[in-house]
Amino acid sequence: MAMRMAGHRSERRWRAFYTRLGVGTLALSLLAAPAGSAAPLPLEQLPDGMPLGSSVEVLEDSSGRRTLEEIRADSDGWRTAETGMASFGYTDSAYWLRFRIENDSDEPQPRMLRVANHGLDQLEIYAIRGDRIETALTGDARRFSQRPSAHREFLFPITVAAGEQVELYVRAKSTGSLQIPLELWTYPGFYQQDQKTLLGFGILFGVLGMIILYNLVLFAATRQATYGLLVLFALAVTLNSLAIQGTGFQFLWPESPGWNQFATPASMMGGALFVVLLARNFLQLGLAHPLANRIGLVLISLTAGLLLLLPIAPFPLYHWLSMLTVALVSVTLVSLAWWRWQNGFTAARYYLVGWGAFFSGVGLTLLNRSGAIPANVWTENGVAGGMVLMLLGFSLALADRAKMVHDRAAVLSDGVQRQLGVSTDLNPNAERFRDQSPVDDVTGLANRRRFAEVYTTERRRNSRMSRDLSLLMIDVDDFQRVIAEYGIDTGSVCLRVLGDRFQRRLSRPGDLVARFGSEIFTVLLPNTTEEGAQILAESIRTIVESKPVEVDGDMIELTVSIGMATEHGRPNDWRDLLGAAESALLRAQQAGRNRVELADLGPAAKLLAD
Repeated sequence: MAMRMAGHRSERRWRAFYTRLGVGTLALSLLAAPAGSAAPLPLEQLPDGMPLGSSVEVLEDSSGRRTLEEIRADSDGWRTAETGMASFGYTDSAYWLRFRIENDSDEPQPRMLRVANHGLDQLEIYAIRGDRIETALTGDARRFSQRPSAHREFLFPITVAAGEQVELYVRAKSTGSLQIPLELWTYPGFYQQDQKTLLGFGILFGVLGMIILYNLVLFAATRQATYGLLVLFALAVTLNSLAIQGTGFQFLWPESPGWNQFATPASMMGGALFVVLLARNFLQLGLAHPLANRIGLVLISLTAGLLLLLPIAPFPLYHWLSMLTVALVSVTLVSLAWWRWQNGFTAARYYLVGWGAFFSGVGLTLLNRSGAIPANVWTENGVAGGMVLMLLGFSLALADRAKMVHDRAAVLSDGVQRQLGVSTDLNPNAERFRDQSPVDDVTGLANRRRFAEVYTTERRRNSRMSRDLSLLMIDVDDFQRVIAEYGIDTGSVCLRVLGDRFQRRLSRPGDLVARFGSEIFTVLLPNTTEEGAQILAESIRTIVESKPVEVDGDMIELTVSIGMATEHGRPNDWRDLLGAAESALLRAQQAGRNRVELADLGPAAKLLAD
C-alpha cells in the first residue's frame, strides 16, 4: 500500500510538471506509429542503477529539427547502441534514444530515470503510455526551475502501473560533448547512492574551503604572492568542480543558464592561467634564466588570451584549443620543474609529483568529456582526485622550500658572527679577522674586516648621540647560476660592476658599502632615517634589475634581494640591527626575491628609542 501511494504521489507530481510546461497530448496519429523493435526491459529484473546503453536504440538527426512524429515513423534509421553509454563526441546533430520498460508485477513500480551528464544543453523525454504522450523539457540551456526534479542531475520520475508497458524516447543536443548515459533507479537505491556522492562533495569542498581560508590568512600576514596565487587557483578549481558536478547551477546561479554554459570552460582556463602564474613564482623562473622567464610569460599570454576568446569562439573549437593548451602547459611546467630540480632547486621534486598527478586527473576528465574514453569513477572524478594529490605534493614542496630557507638562514647567521668577529657584548678581545686588509680583492670595496670596524664605531657613536642608523643587507639573487653558466671570472666582473653601482648611489662620506660575504653586500648609513634608507634600497634594487651586466658580449640579467633595518636612538644589543637586517633579507628571499623587506627591531629597541 505504501509503495502504491508513493507511486501515485510521484505520478501526480510528474503530471503536474507536464501541466506547468503546457504539454498536452499529441495527435492520435502518433499513436499508430510503429513501436521500437527492441524487447521491453522488465523492471523487476533490472539491477538498481544499471546503465541502459546496450539496451537502447539510437537514431541520429543530422538536421536537429525532426519531430517526435517523424522520428517514430522512421523505421530504418535506428541502430542498437554498441556500448554501455551512448557517446557521440562533439556534433551538431541531435540524437534520439528509445527503449521500452514493462511492469509484470501486481503493484505499481516507481522509478527514477537518470541522465548522468550535467552538460547537455537540450534534453527532452517522451513517455508514451497507451493513448497519451507525456513530455518533459529540460537541459542546461533552460533555467533550473524548469527541471522535473530539483536536483543537480537530470532526473525524471516515472511510475509504471501493474501490467503496463511504457515506451520512452530521449532527445539530446548540445554544444559540448554529447554523452547520454541512461540509468534506471528505484527511489531508495538512488538516494542511498546520492548520499555517498554528497559525502564526497562535502569532503572535497570542505578541504578546498580550508585551503582557501588558510592561505588567505597566510597571504594577509606575509604578502607573499605564492599564497595569493594558490588561493586564486583553489578558487578556480572550486568553481570548476561546482560547475561540473551541477551544484553551482542548483544553488548559486539557477536562473542563469547562459553563465552555466560558460562556467566550466572559464574556470578551467582561469585555473590554467593561475597555475602558470603560480609555477613562475614558485619555481622562480624570473631569476633562474632569461629563457625560462620568457617561456613563463608566453604561457601566461597564451592562457590569458584563450580565456578572453571564450565568449566568441565556437565551443568545439574552443574545447580542442583548451585541451591543447592544457597539454602544452602541463608538459612545459613539468619540463621546467625537472630542469630546476636538476639545477639544485630541490623543492621542485615534490612539485613534479603533485602537479603531474593533478594534470593527469585533468587529462582524464577532458578525455572523458570529449568521448575519447568511457565514463567511470576515475574519469568522472579525475579533477578532484588530481587536486587532492596536487595539494599533497605542493604542501611538501612548500615545506621543502621552507627548509631550504631555514638552512640558508642558519648558514648566514653563523657567518654573521664569524665574519664580524664580535661578541654579543662587543667584547674588545674578540677574535681578529684573518684578512688584515681593509679592501676586498674582487670589488675594491671595503671588506668584512673594515665593515666590522666601522659598524662597531658607528654603533657606539649612535649610542651616545641618539640618532638614526640604517643598514642594508643585499644578496645577489641566484648568483650560483651565474657562476655555473658563465664561470667564476664572469661572476667576479658582475660583483665588481654591482659594487660600483652601489657606491655610486651614495652621496655622503660617512656611508659605507662593503662586500660582506660571497655575493652579499652591506650598506651602512649613519644618521639616515628609515624612509631615506628605504628610498635608497629601492633605487638600488631598480637599477640592478633594469641594467643587465655586459661581460664579453653577454648581457647578464641580475636582481637583488634587500633586507633593511633602522635603529632609532640608543641601541639595546649589537644583534638588533644586524640580525634584523638579516631576517628581513631572508623574508625577501622567501617572498620571491627581487624585493626590499623592512625589519622590525622589536619592542625592546622601540622602548629604548622612546
